[in-house]
Amino acid sequence: MIESSPCTANISTIDLSQEDYERLIEGIENTPYTDERSFGFIPETVEPNRLSANLVFRTATTIRDINESTQEIEDVQQKKTDLIPFSIDYDRTLLSVFSNKEDTKKLVTRLSGLADWGISINSLSLDLSSVYKEISTREYSAQITGLRISDFAINEYTNGSYHLNVFEEHEGQRLLREYTNDVSYVTVEYEMNHGTVSVGFYDSGSVRIYSKSTEDDELFSHVKDVIATVGGNQ
Repeated sequence: MIESSPCTANISTIDLSQEDYERLIEGIENTPYTDERSFGFIPETVEPNRLSANLVFRTATTIRDINESTQEIEDVQQKKTDLIPFSIDYDRTLLSVFSNKEDTKKLVTRLSGLADWGISINSLSLDLSSVYKEISTREYSAQITGLRISDFAINEYTNGSYHLNVFEEHEGQRLLREYTNDVSYVTVEYEMNHGTVSVGFYDSGSVRIYSKSTEDDELFSHVKDVIATVGGNQ
């Protein structure tokens, strides 16, 4: 579901039984958008172990516009439609929401309601050192190109939160080891068949992919494998 670059996905764990998963699919398919309830779902892919869909919200908003007949400025009501794309990996027990944190909360509320609150959706807290260690054991060649470190001391008189660009792989690994408890974001550059792709990993479980190529879905699948492995061990 990567449709633009950069793409941000907020990833959470979703704990649900096969029965809950089937009930969730049924609820999504039976809850199309209507003006009466002002929200609904548009399924895209429904498979035994994977689901992708959009949550549709429509809200009324007021804008200032000119009335051509009277040449006066008036308040005009319009309806605004928002799409919240998401996917569920049943095997990986992951929910990926391709939007911001506020939209993620809206989606979680609606999904929980469809399953009669029988599912558990929890935010992640990732150890980014473990994330990079897991990346290093897998099929792609990758290196650290950036970190965000809090409480980073430039000298004895100056410290703060900094985003650091890293130009040497060993230095990136050293900084990640030394400041592991203070690193909230790591940029990893992957060598792909059609060039390099940068992926940002947040300790909150969000990821940001700076690419739009035919390999994006494959890379995102790898990213979810890494997060499922690391998140499941914490």
